[in-house]
Amino acid sequence: MKRTMLLFAALLVCGVAFVNAQQVVDKNLCGLWQYVEEREAPDGSVQYVGKPIFKSINQDNSYFAMACVTIDVAGTEKEKPYTVTETYVTQRGEIEVKAIGNYLEYIADHYTNPGLTNTITSLRYEFKDKEKTIMYIEYLTANNNDTWFGEIWRKVQPFGNK
Repeated sequence: MKRTMLLFAALLVCGVAFVNAQQVVDKNLCGLWQYVEEREAPDGSVQYVGKPIFKSINQDNSYFAMACVTIDVAGTEKEKPYTVTETYVTQRGEIEVKAIGNYLEYIADHYTNPGLTNTITSLRYEFKDKEKTIMYIEYLTANNNDTWFGEIWRKVQPFGNK
């Protein structure tokens, strides 16, 4: 009986260790990212110009994307015209890192393209700087499995950091 319990305990420990070894984690993915476009500066260097689109990748592997939209509001007799910025969640889901440089997005809800709701997107990523704040992504969508699309994301830094 003791031998059976010992064997069971050893198998349990090995099984847990095996499952944990199978989980790939890239903590550099976690954080708030801003969609950017790459531009050439007058001096020939590369600039990253931020767009009003953000993605939050969380430590529990959940993620959501959001977009900021500027709306012009007409003035009245008493008030000049002005603008407001509204922020909307555009998609949410979970990620699974398959290997460093490759992860899947399980899209639970895609509010701007409902056809992508409940689909899986395969992504390849590469950090372009040693601080891991610039990330190039290529992805295949469930609706188009033969064309890779590219995006560039910059990690949002605390105020005052460059």
